[in-house]
Amino acid sequence: MSKKIVLIDDEEDFLELMTTMLEFHNYDVTAYSQADQFVAKLDEETYDLVVTDLLMPVMTGFEVLENIRAKESYKKIPAIVLTAKRLNGDEQKLIKKYGGQVLEKPFEPQALVSKIQSLLM
Repeated sequence: MSKKIVLIDDEEDFLELMTTMLEFHNYDVTAYSQADQFVAKLDEETYDLVVTDLLMPVMTGFEVLENIRAKESYKKIPAIVLTAKRLNGDEQKLIKKYGGQVLEKPFEPQALVSKIQSLLM
């Protein structure tokens, strides 16, 4: 059975590319272009890994992490935060507090696959 990953990013082209790449690596991917849509469905589905962009309209990656960690079924699920922003110390601490790992954009697609593989071992 393939691992289930949720991918959240407001850039549609990026979502499509990453979804295709992860499906090629036999992951079951659900993609959302708006984080609030994912959060609204937290009780309907559980994933093995959450990958979220940091800066998005409506809801940030920080808020995604806060919402998933508030749910018992998501407390221990690994999370990767994607960002093109240089994080300050407080932002890094906040991501760490919520158990997220950072992958800075731009990155090679294989870097995301490698990080996912290491978290899902």
